Amino acid sequence: MTLSIEKFSPKKSELIKLANEYKTIKIDGLDDSVGYKKADEARKDLKSKRVEIQKVGKVLRADALKFQKEVIAYEKYLIGVIEPIEKGLKEQQDEIKKQKERIARKELLPERIKMLSDINVDIEEEILLDMDDIEFQAFYNSKHDDYLEEKNKVLKAEKEAFEEQKRLEEMKKRAEKEARERLLFEAEEEKRKKEQERKRLEQKQKEDEESLRRSTEYKNWLKKNDVDNPEGEEVYIKRDGNTYILYKKVDFIVIK
Repeated sequence: MTLSIEKFSPKKSELIKLANEYKTIKIDGLDDSVGYKKADEARKDLKSKRVEIQKVGKVLRADALKFQKEVIAYEKYLIGVIEPIEKGLKEQQDEIKKQKERIARKELLPERIKMLSDINVDIEEEILLDMDDIEFQAFYNSKHDDYLEEKNKVLKAEKEAFEEQKRLEEMKKRAEKEARERLLFEAEEEKRKKEQERKRLEQKQKEDEESLRRSTEYKNWLKKNDVDNPEGEEVYIKRDGNTYILYKKVDFIVIK
């Protein structure tokens, strides 16, 4: 199949010449029948040229599409002949390159193992040898992020445990203080009650002693006045505050 842009007809130069000729046509008003006719003939001529160009373009596009499909099919066929061999050779080269890179990476193993050990990562050496610098850095960054996240969790848990322990210790201190204050209060209260009881007993003792003294003094007074039993003898005792007055019956007479 032969494709050529020159199949278009009319030629480019002919169209440019025609366009320059027709673009000067003007219709001078309603009465310009000559100008109107020339414009109509020119328009029809241009239209026919346009339709012809479009038809040729359609045919050429169809031919081009068919040619494109044939080219693609043949391209795939030709590639299919050589590509498997190319891939096989590339795989051999890649394997040799990989082995060389693994040998070169052995020198980096101690450093890589140390870096991973510092973030608590244990991994087989063979896996590390398969990683290039970019892959290892991405792997390390991921594990480092995990390490920091876990470390932050531990620090957070330790902080919470510390704060909880601190809170419990403060509660214990407050409880111990409250217990001491309560014991002190109870001791003071007990002391106060004992003091009250002592004073009460002391007061009672004084009252009892005073009562005994008064009773003894009263009895001695009765005895001094030869009164053994005021209730059984013919005596009369009158009390005026703390003063006692003794009246004895001297005699009596019954007159009828």
